[in-house]
Amino acid sequence: MIWRKSTRADDEDIPLLTEVVGIADDPAQQLHQDRVEQEFQRLTQALTEQTLQRVAPLLEDALTDPLRLSIEERLQAMLPGLVDALSASIRADLQGLVQEAVTQALREAQQQLETNAQEISAGAGNTPHRL
Repeated sequence: MIWRKSTRADDEDIPLLTEVVGIADDPAQQLHQDRVEQEFQRLTQALTEQTLQRVAPLLEDALTDPLRLSIEERLQAMLPGLVDALSASIRADLQGLVQEAVTQALREAQQQLETNAQEISAGAGNTPHRL
């Protein structure tokens, strides 16, 4: 890389990158370049993680509070309708279950009455009648 000084008077001490020179075929330079690249990746990753750790609480407060409030508002608006719908559905289900249970109980009572009537009729023919 070739560096040159800035032409601005106030930036005189800050070097500027003006050209990127390709990597030579020298294996030692390639190894050095690989190490520099690995170190650069490590530093980049560390800097990214540190930045995220410092910015995350700020972002969390800035994003989660409005989001939470928006969700709460929508739920509060939807809740009465949802409760009414659930109540109607549960009421209909319970009514169906009660009707089914009553119908089954009536069938069983009818069958029991028929069985008792048959037993009485069969028993009346076997026992003598008193007059």
